[in-house]
Amino acid sequence: MQQAEDLYGPFEGHWRGYHPAGGAPPLADNPTGQAEKAALKAGKKLHLSWRPYEDPDNGGSWARTVSGDMLRQTMGRLQDHCGERCPEVWLSVVHEPELDWRDHCPTVKPCPGWTYADFKNMWDKVVQAREDAGAGKVKLAWVVQGNPDRQKHYNSLWPGNDKVDIVGQDPYIDRGDKAEDLPKRMIERTKWFSVT
Repeated sequence: MQQAEDLYGPFEGHWRGYHPAGGAPPLADNPTGQAEKAALKAGKKLHLSWRPYEDPDNGGSWARTVSGDMLRQTMGRLQDHCGERCPEVWLSVVHEPELDWRDHCPTVKPCPGWTYADFKNMWDKVVQAREDAGAGKVKLAWVVQGNPDRQKHYNSLWPGNDKVDIVGQDPYIDRGDKAEDLPKRMIERTKWFSVT
């Protein structure tokens, strides 16, 4: 993101960062974490995505998340580095969970370790860690793929109204689609989500 801003100028939306399974958590003591801390210090709005489990090749899954200590420490770092100038930090917990099924459930979706219940239990651990760390500035974003064939999973993947702060969807367009289809889909597919 920093390279893009150097090339095109300051970005007005949320400064985006991705943390894959098995990778370092947000704001870790590494180059990515340092860039995120610098962005917060500069007053940028942050939207981070994190898969809070080890690499699935090493046994990680929704059912086997990182430790509660790591979850709490990460929430505390996000809260602390947000500081006074920062109203909130968005954290997507496993954005597009359907990708995990694609990559780890070869025949039946969902599959062991990647069930609806596993997803909700993982989300509950993140919510509890945020509460334990007093990290009220961390807003949890539930982001799914905005494809018609994914709708059937939404209700089963929904963590609960009191556990989600922001609802998002990625309404992809294909290579052959018109560019103007993207904003139309964003608006139309938003209607798929009604929280009661």
